[in-house]
Amino acid sequence: MINTLVFKKARRANGYTQKELAKGITTQGTISRIEKDAFEPSRKILEALALRLNLRPNQLVLQTTTQNLQESLQKADQEHKNYQYQHVLDILKPFSDFTSEDTHTNSHLTFLLTASRVWLKEDYDEGIFGFNKILLNEKDSIFAPLAAMELAVVYSYKENEDRSKYYADQVPKLLDKLDSDVKYTDPVWYTIILANLSRFYYYHDNYDDSVSTAKLLIAFLNSINSSFNLESAYMTLAAALSQIDGDTDETKRYLLVAWGLAVNSGNKKTLENTTEEMEKLNIPVF
Repeated sequence: MINTLVFKKARRANGYTQKELAKGITTQGTISRIEKDAFEPSRKILEALALRLNLRPNQLVLQTTTQNLQESLQKADQEHKNYQYQHVLDILKPFSDFTSEDTHTNSHLTFLLTASRVWLKEDYDEGIFGFNKILLNEKDSIFAPLAAMELAVVYSYKENEDRSKYYADQVPKLLDKLDSDVKYTDPVWYTIILANLSRFYYYHDNYDDSVSTAKLLIAFLNSINSSFNLESAYMTLAAALSQIDGDTDETKRYLLVAWGLAVNSGNKKTLENTTEEMEKLNIPVF
């Protein structure tokens, strides 16, 4: 949709009549209809008009609420990745009551708002409502297993272990229902799910599943040449193997890898944990 105010202002600022602007591109009647918001020009005409007006094509296009929302969701994703939950809420505040025609967009927005409120304000009831809302409306996107994983953690904090285990058990099932390429189109969310699931298994004494999930995550990150959350994956792997086999050379090797990755990434929490464990095992820390 053309921003008619910008279009008319640019035409006048450049000293063109409607007929002069249209010359060689379209007709004066078309320019008149564009300015009355009665005609949507083709991409070819839009680019030619923008060039004559010394503008970029996107400067003539009206930014819709949906377009603004998509840009805001991308920014909020980055803040969520860095655990900056207040920043997420600030970015998405204009859209807190917005409903899109696209189910996936609604789930994305609901997830970010709900997760940020839960972990910033410890509002677990908000989490139960919001995450279940996603599960009711979304079965075929990454936000379904994300919501189930968050519900498992929420119920764990509420000390309802039966429900916590139930939702954790749903996560692998929901992941299996997704198209095989989803983990490559949404690698950050897929990584977060596996990292949280591996830690969840570990803290609930399910060490074998913790190991297998951590190894699955490490293999995935290596396949896409990403180091996001890799240090945490190795830390969880080392901790779970230690519970199964004791402090073997393999466990120490994974712990050392986790420490090195934490140093490089600046992950202070993992660095503190790995350093503490290495000191217990008399592994030199450089």
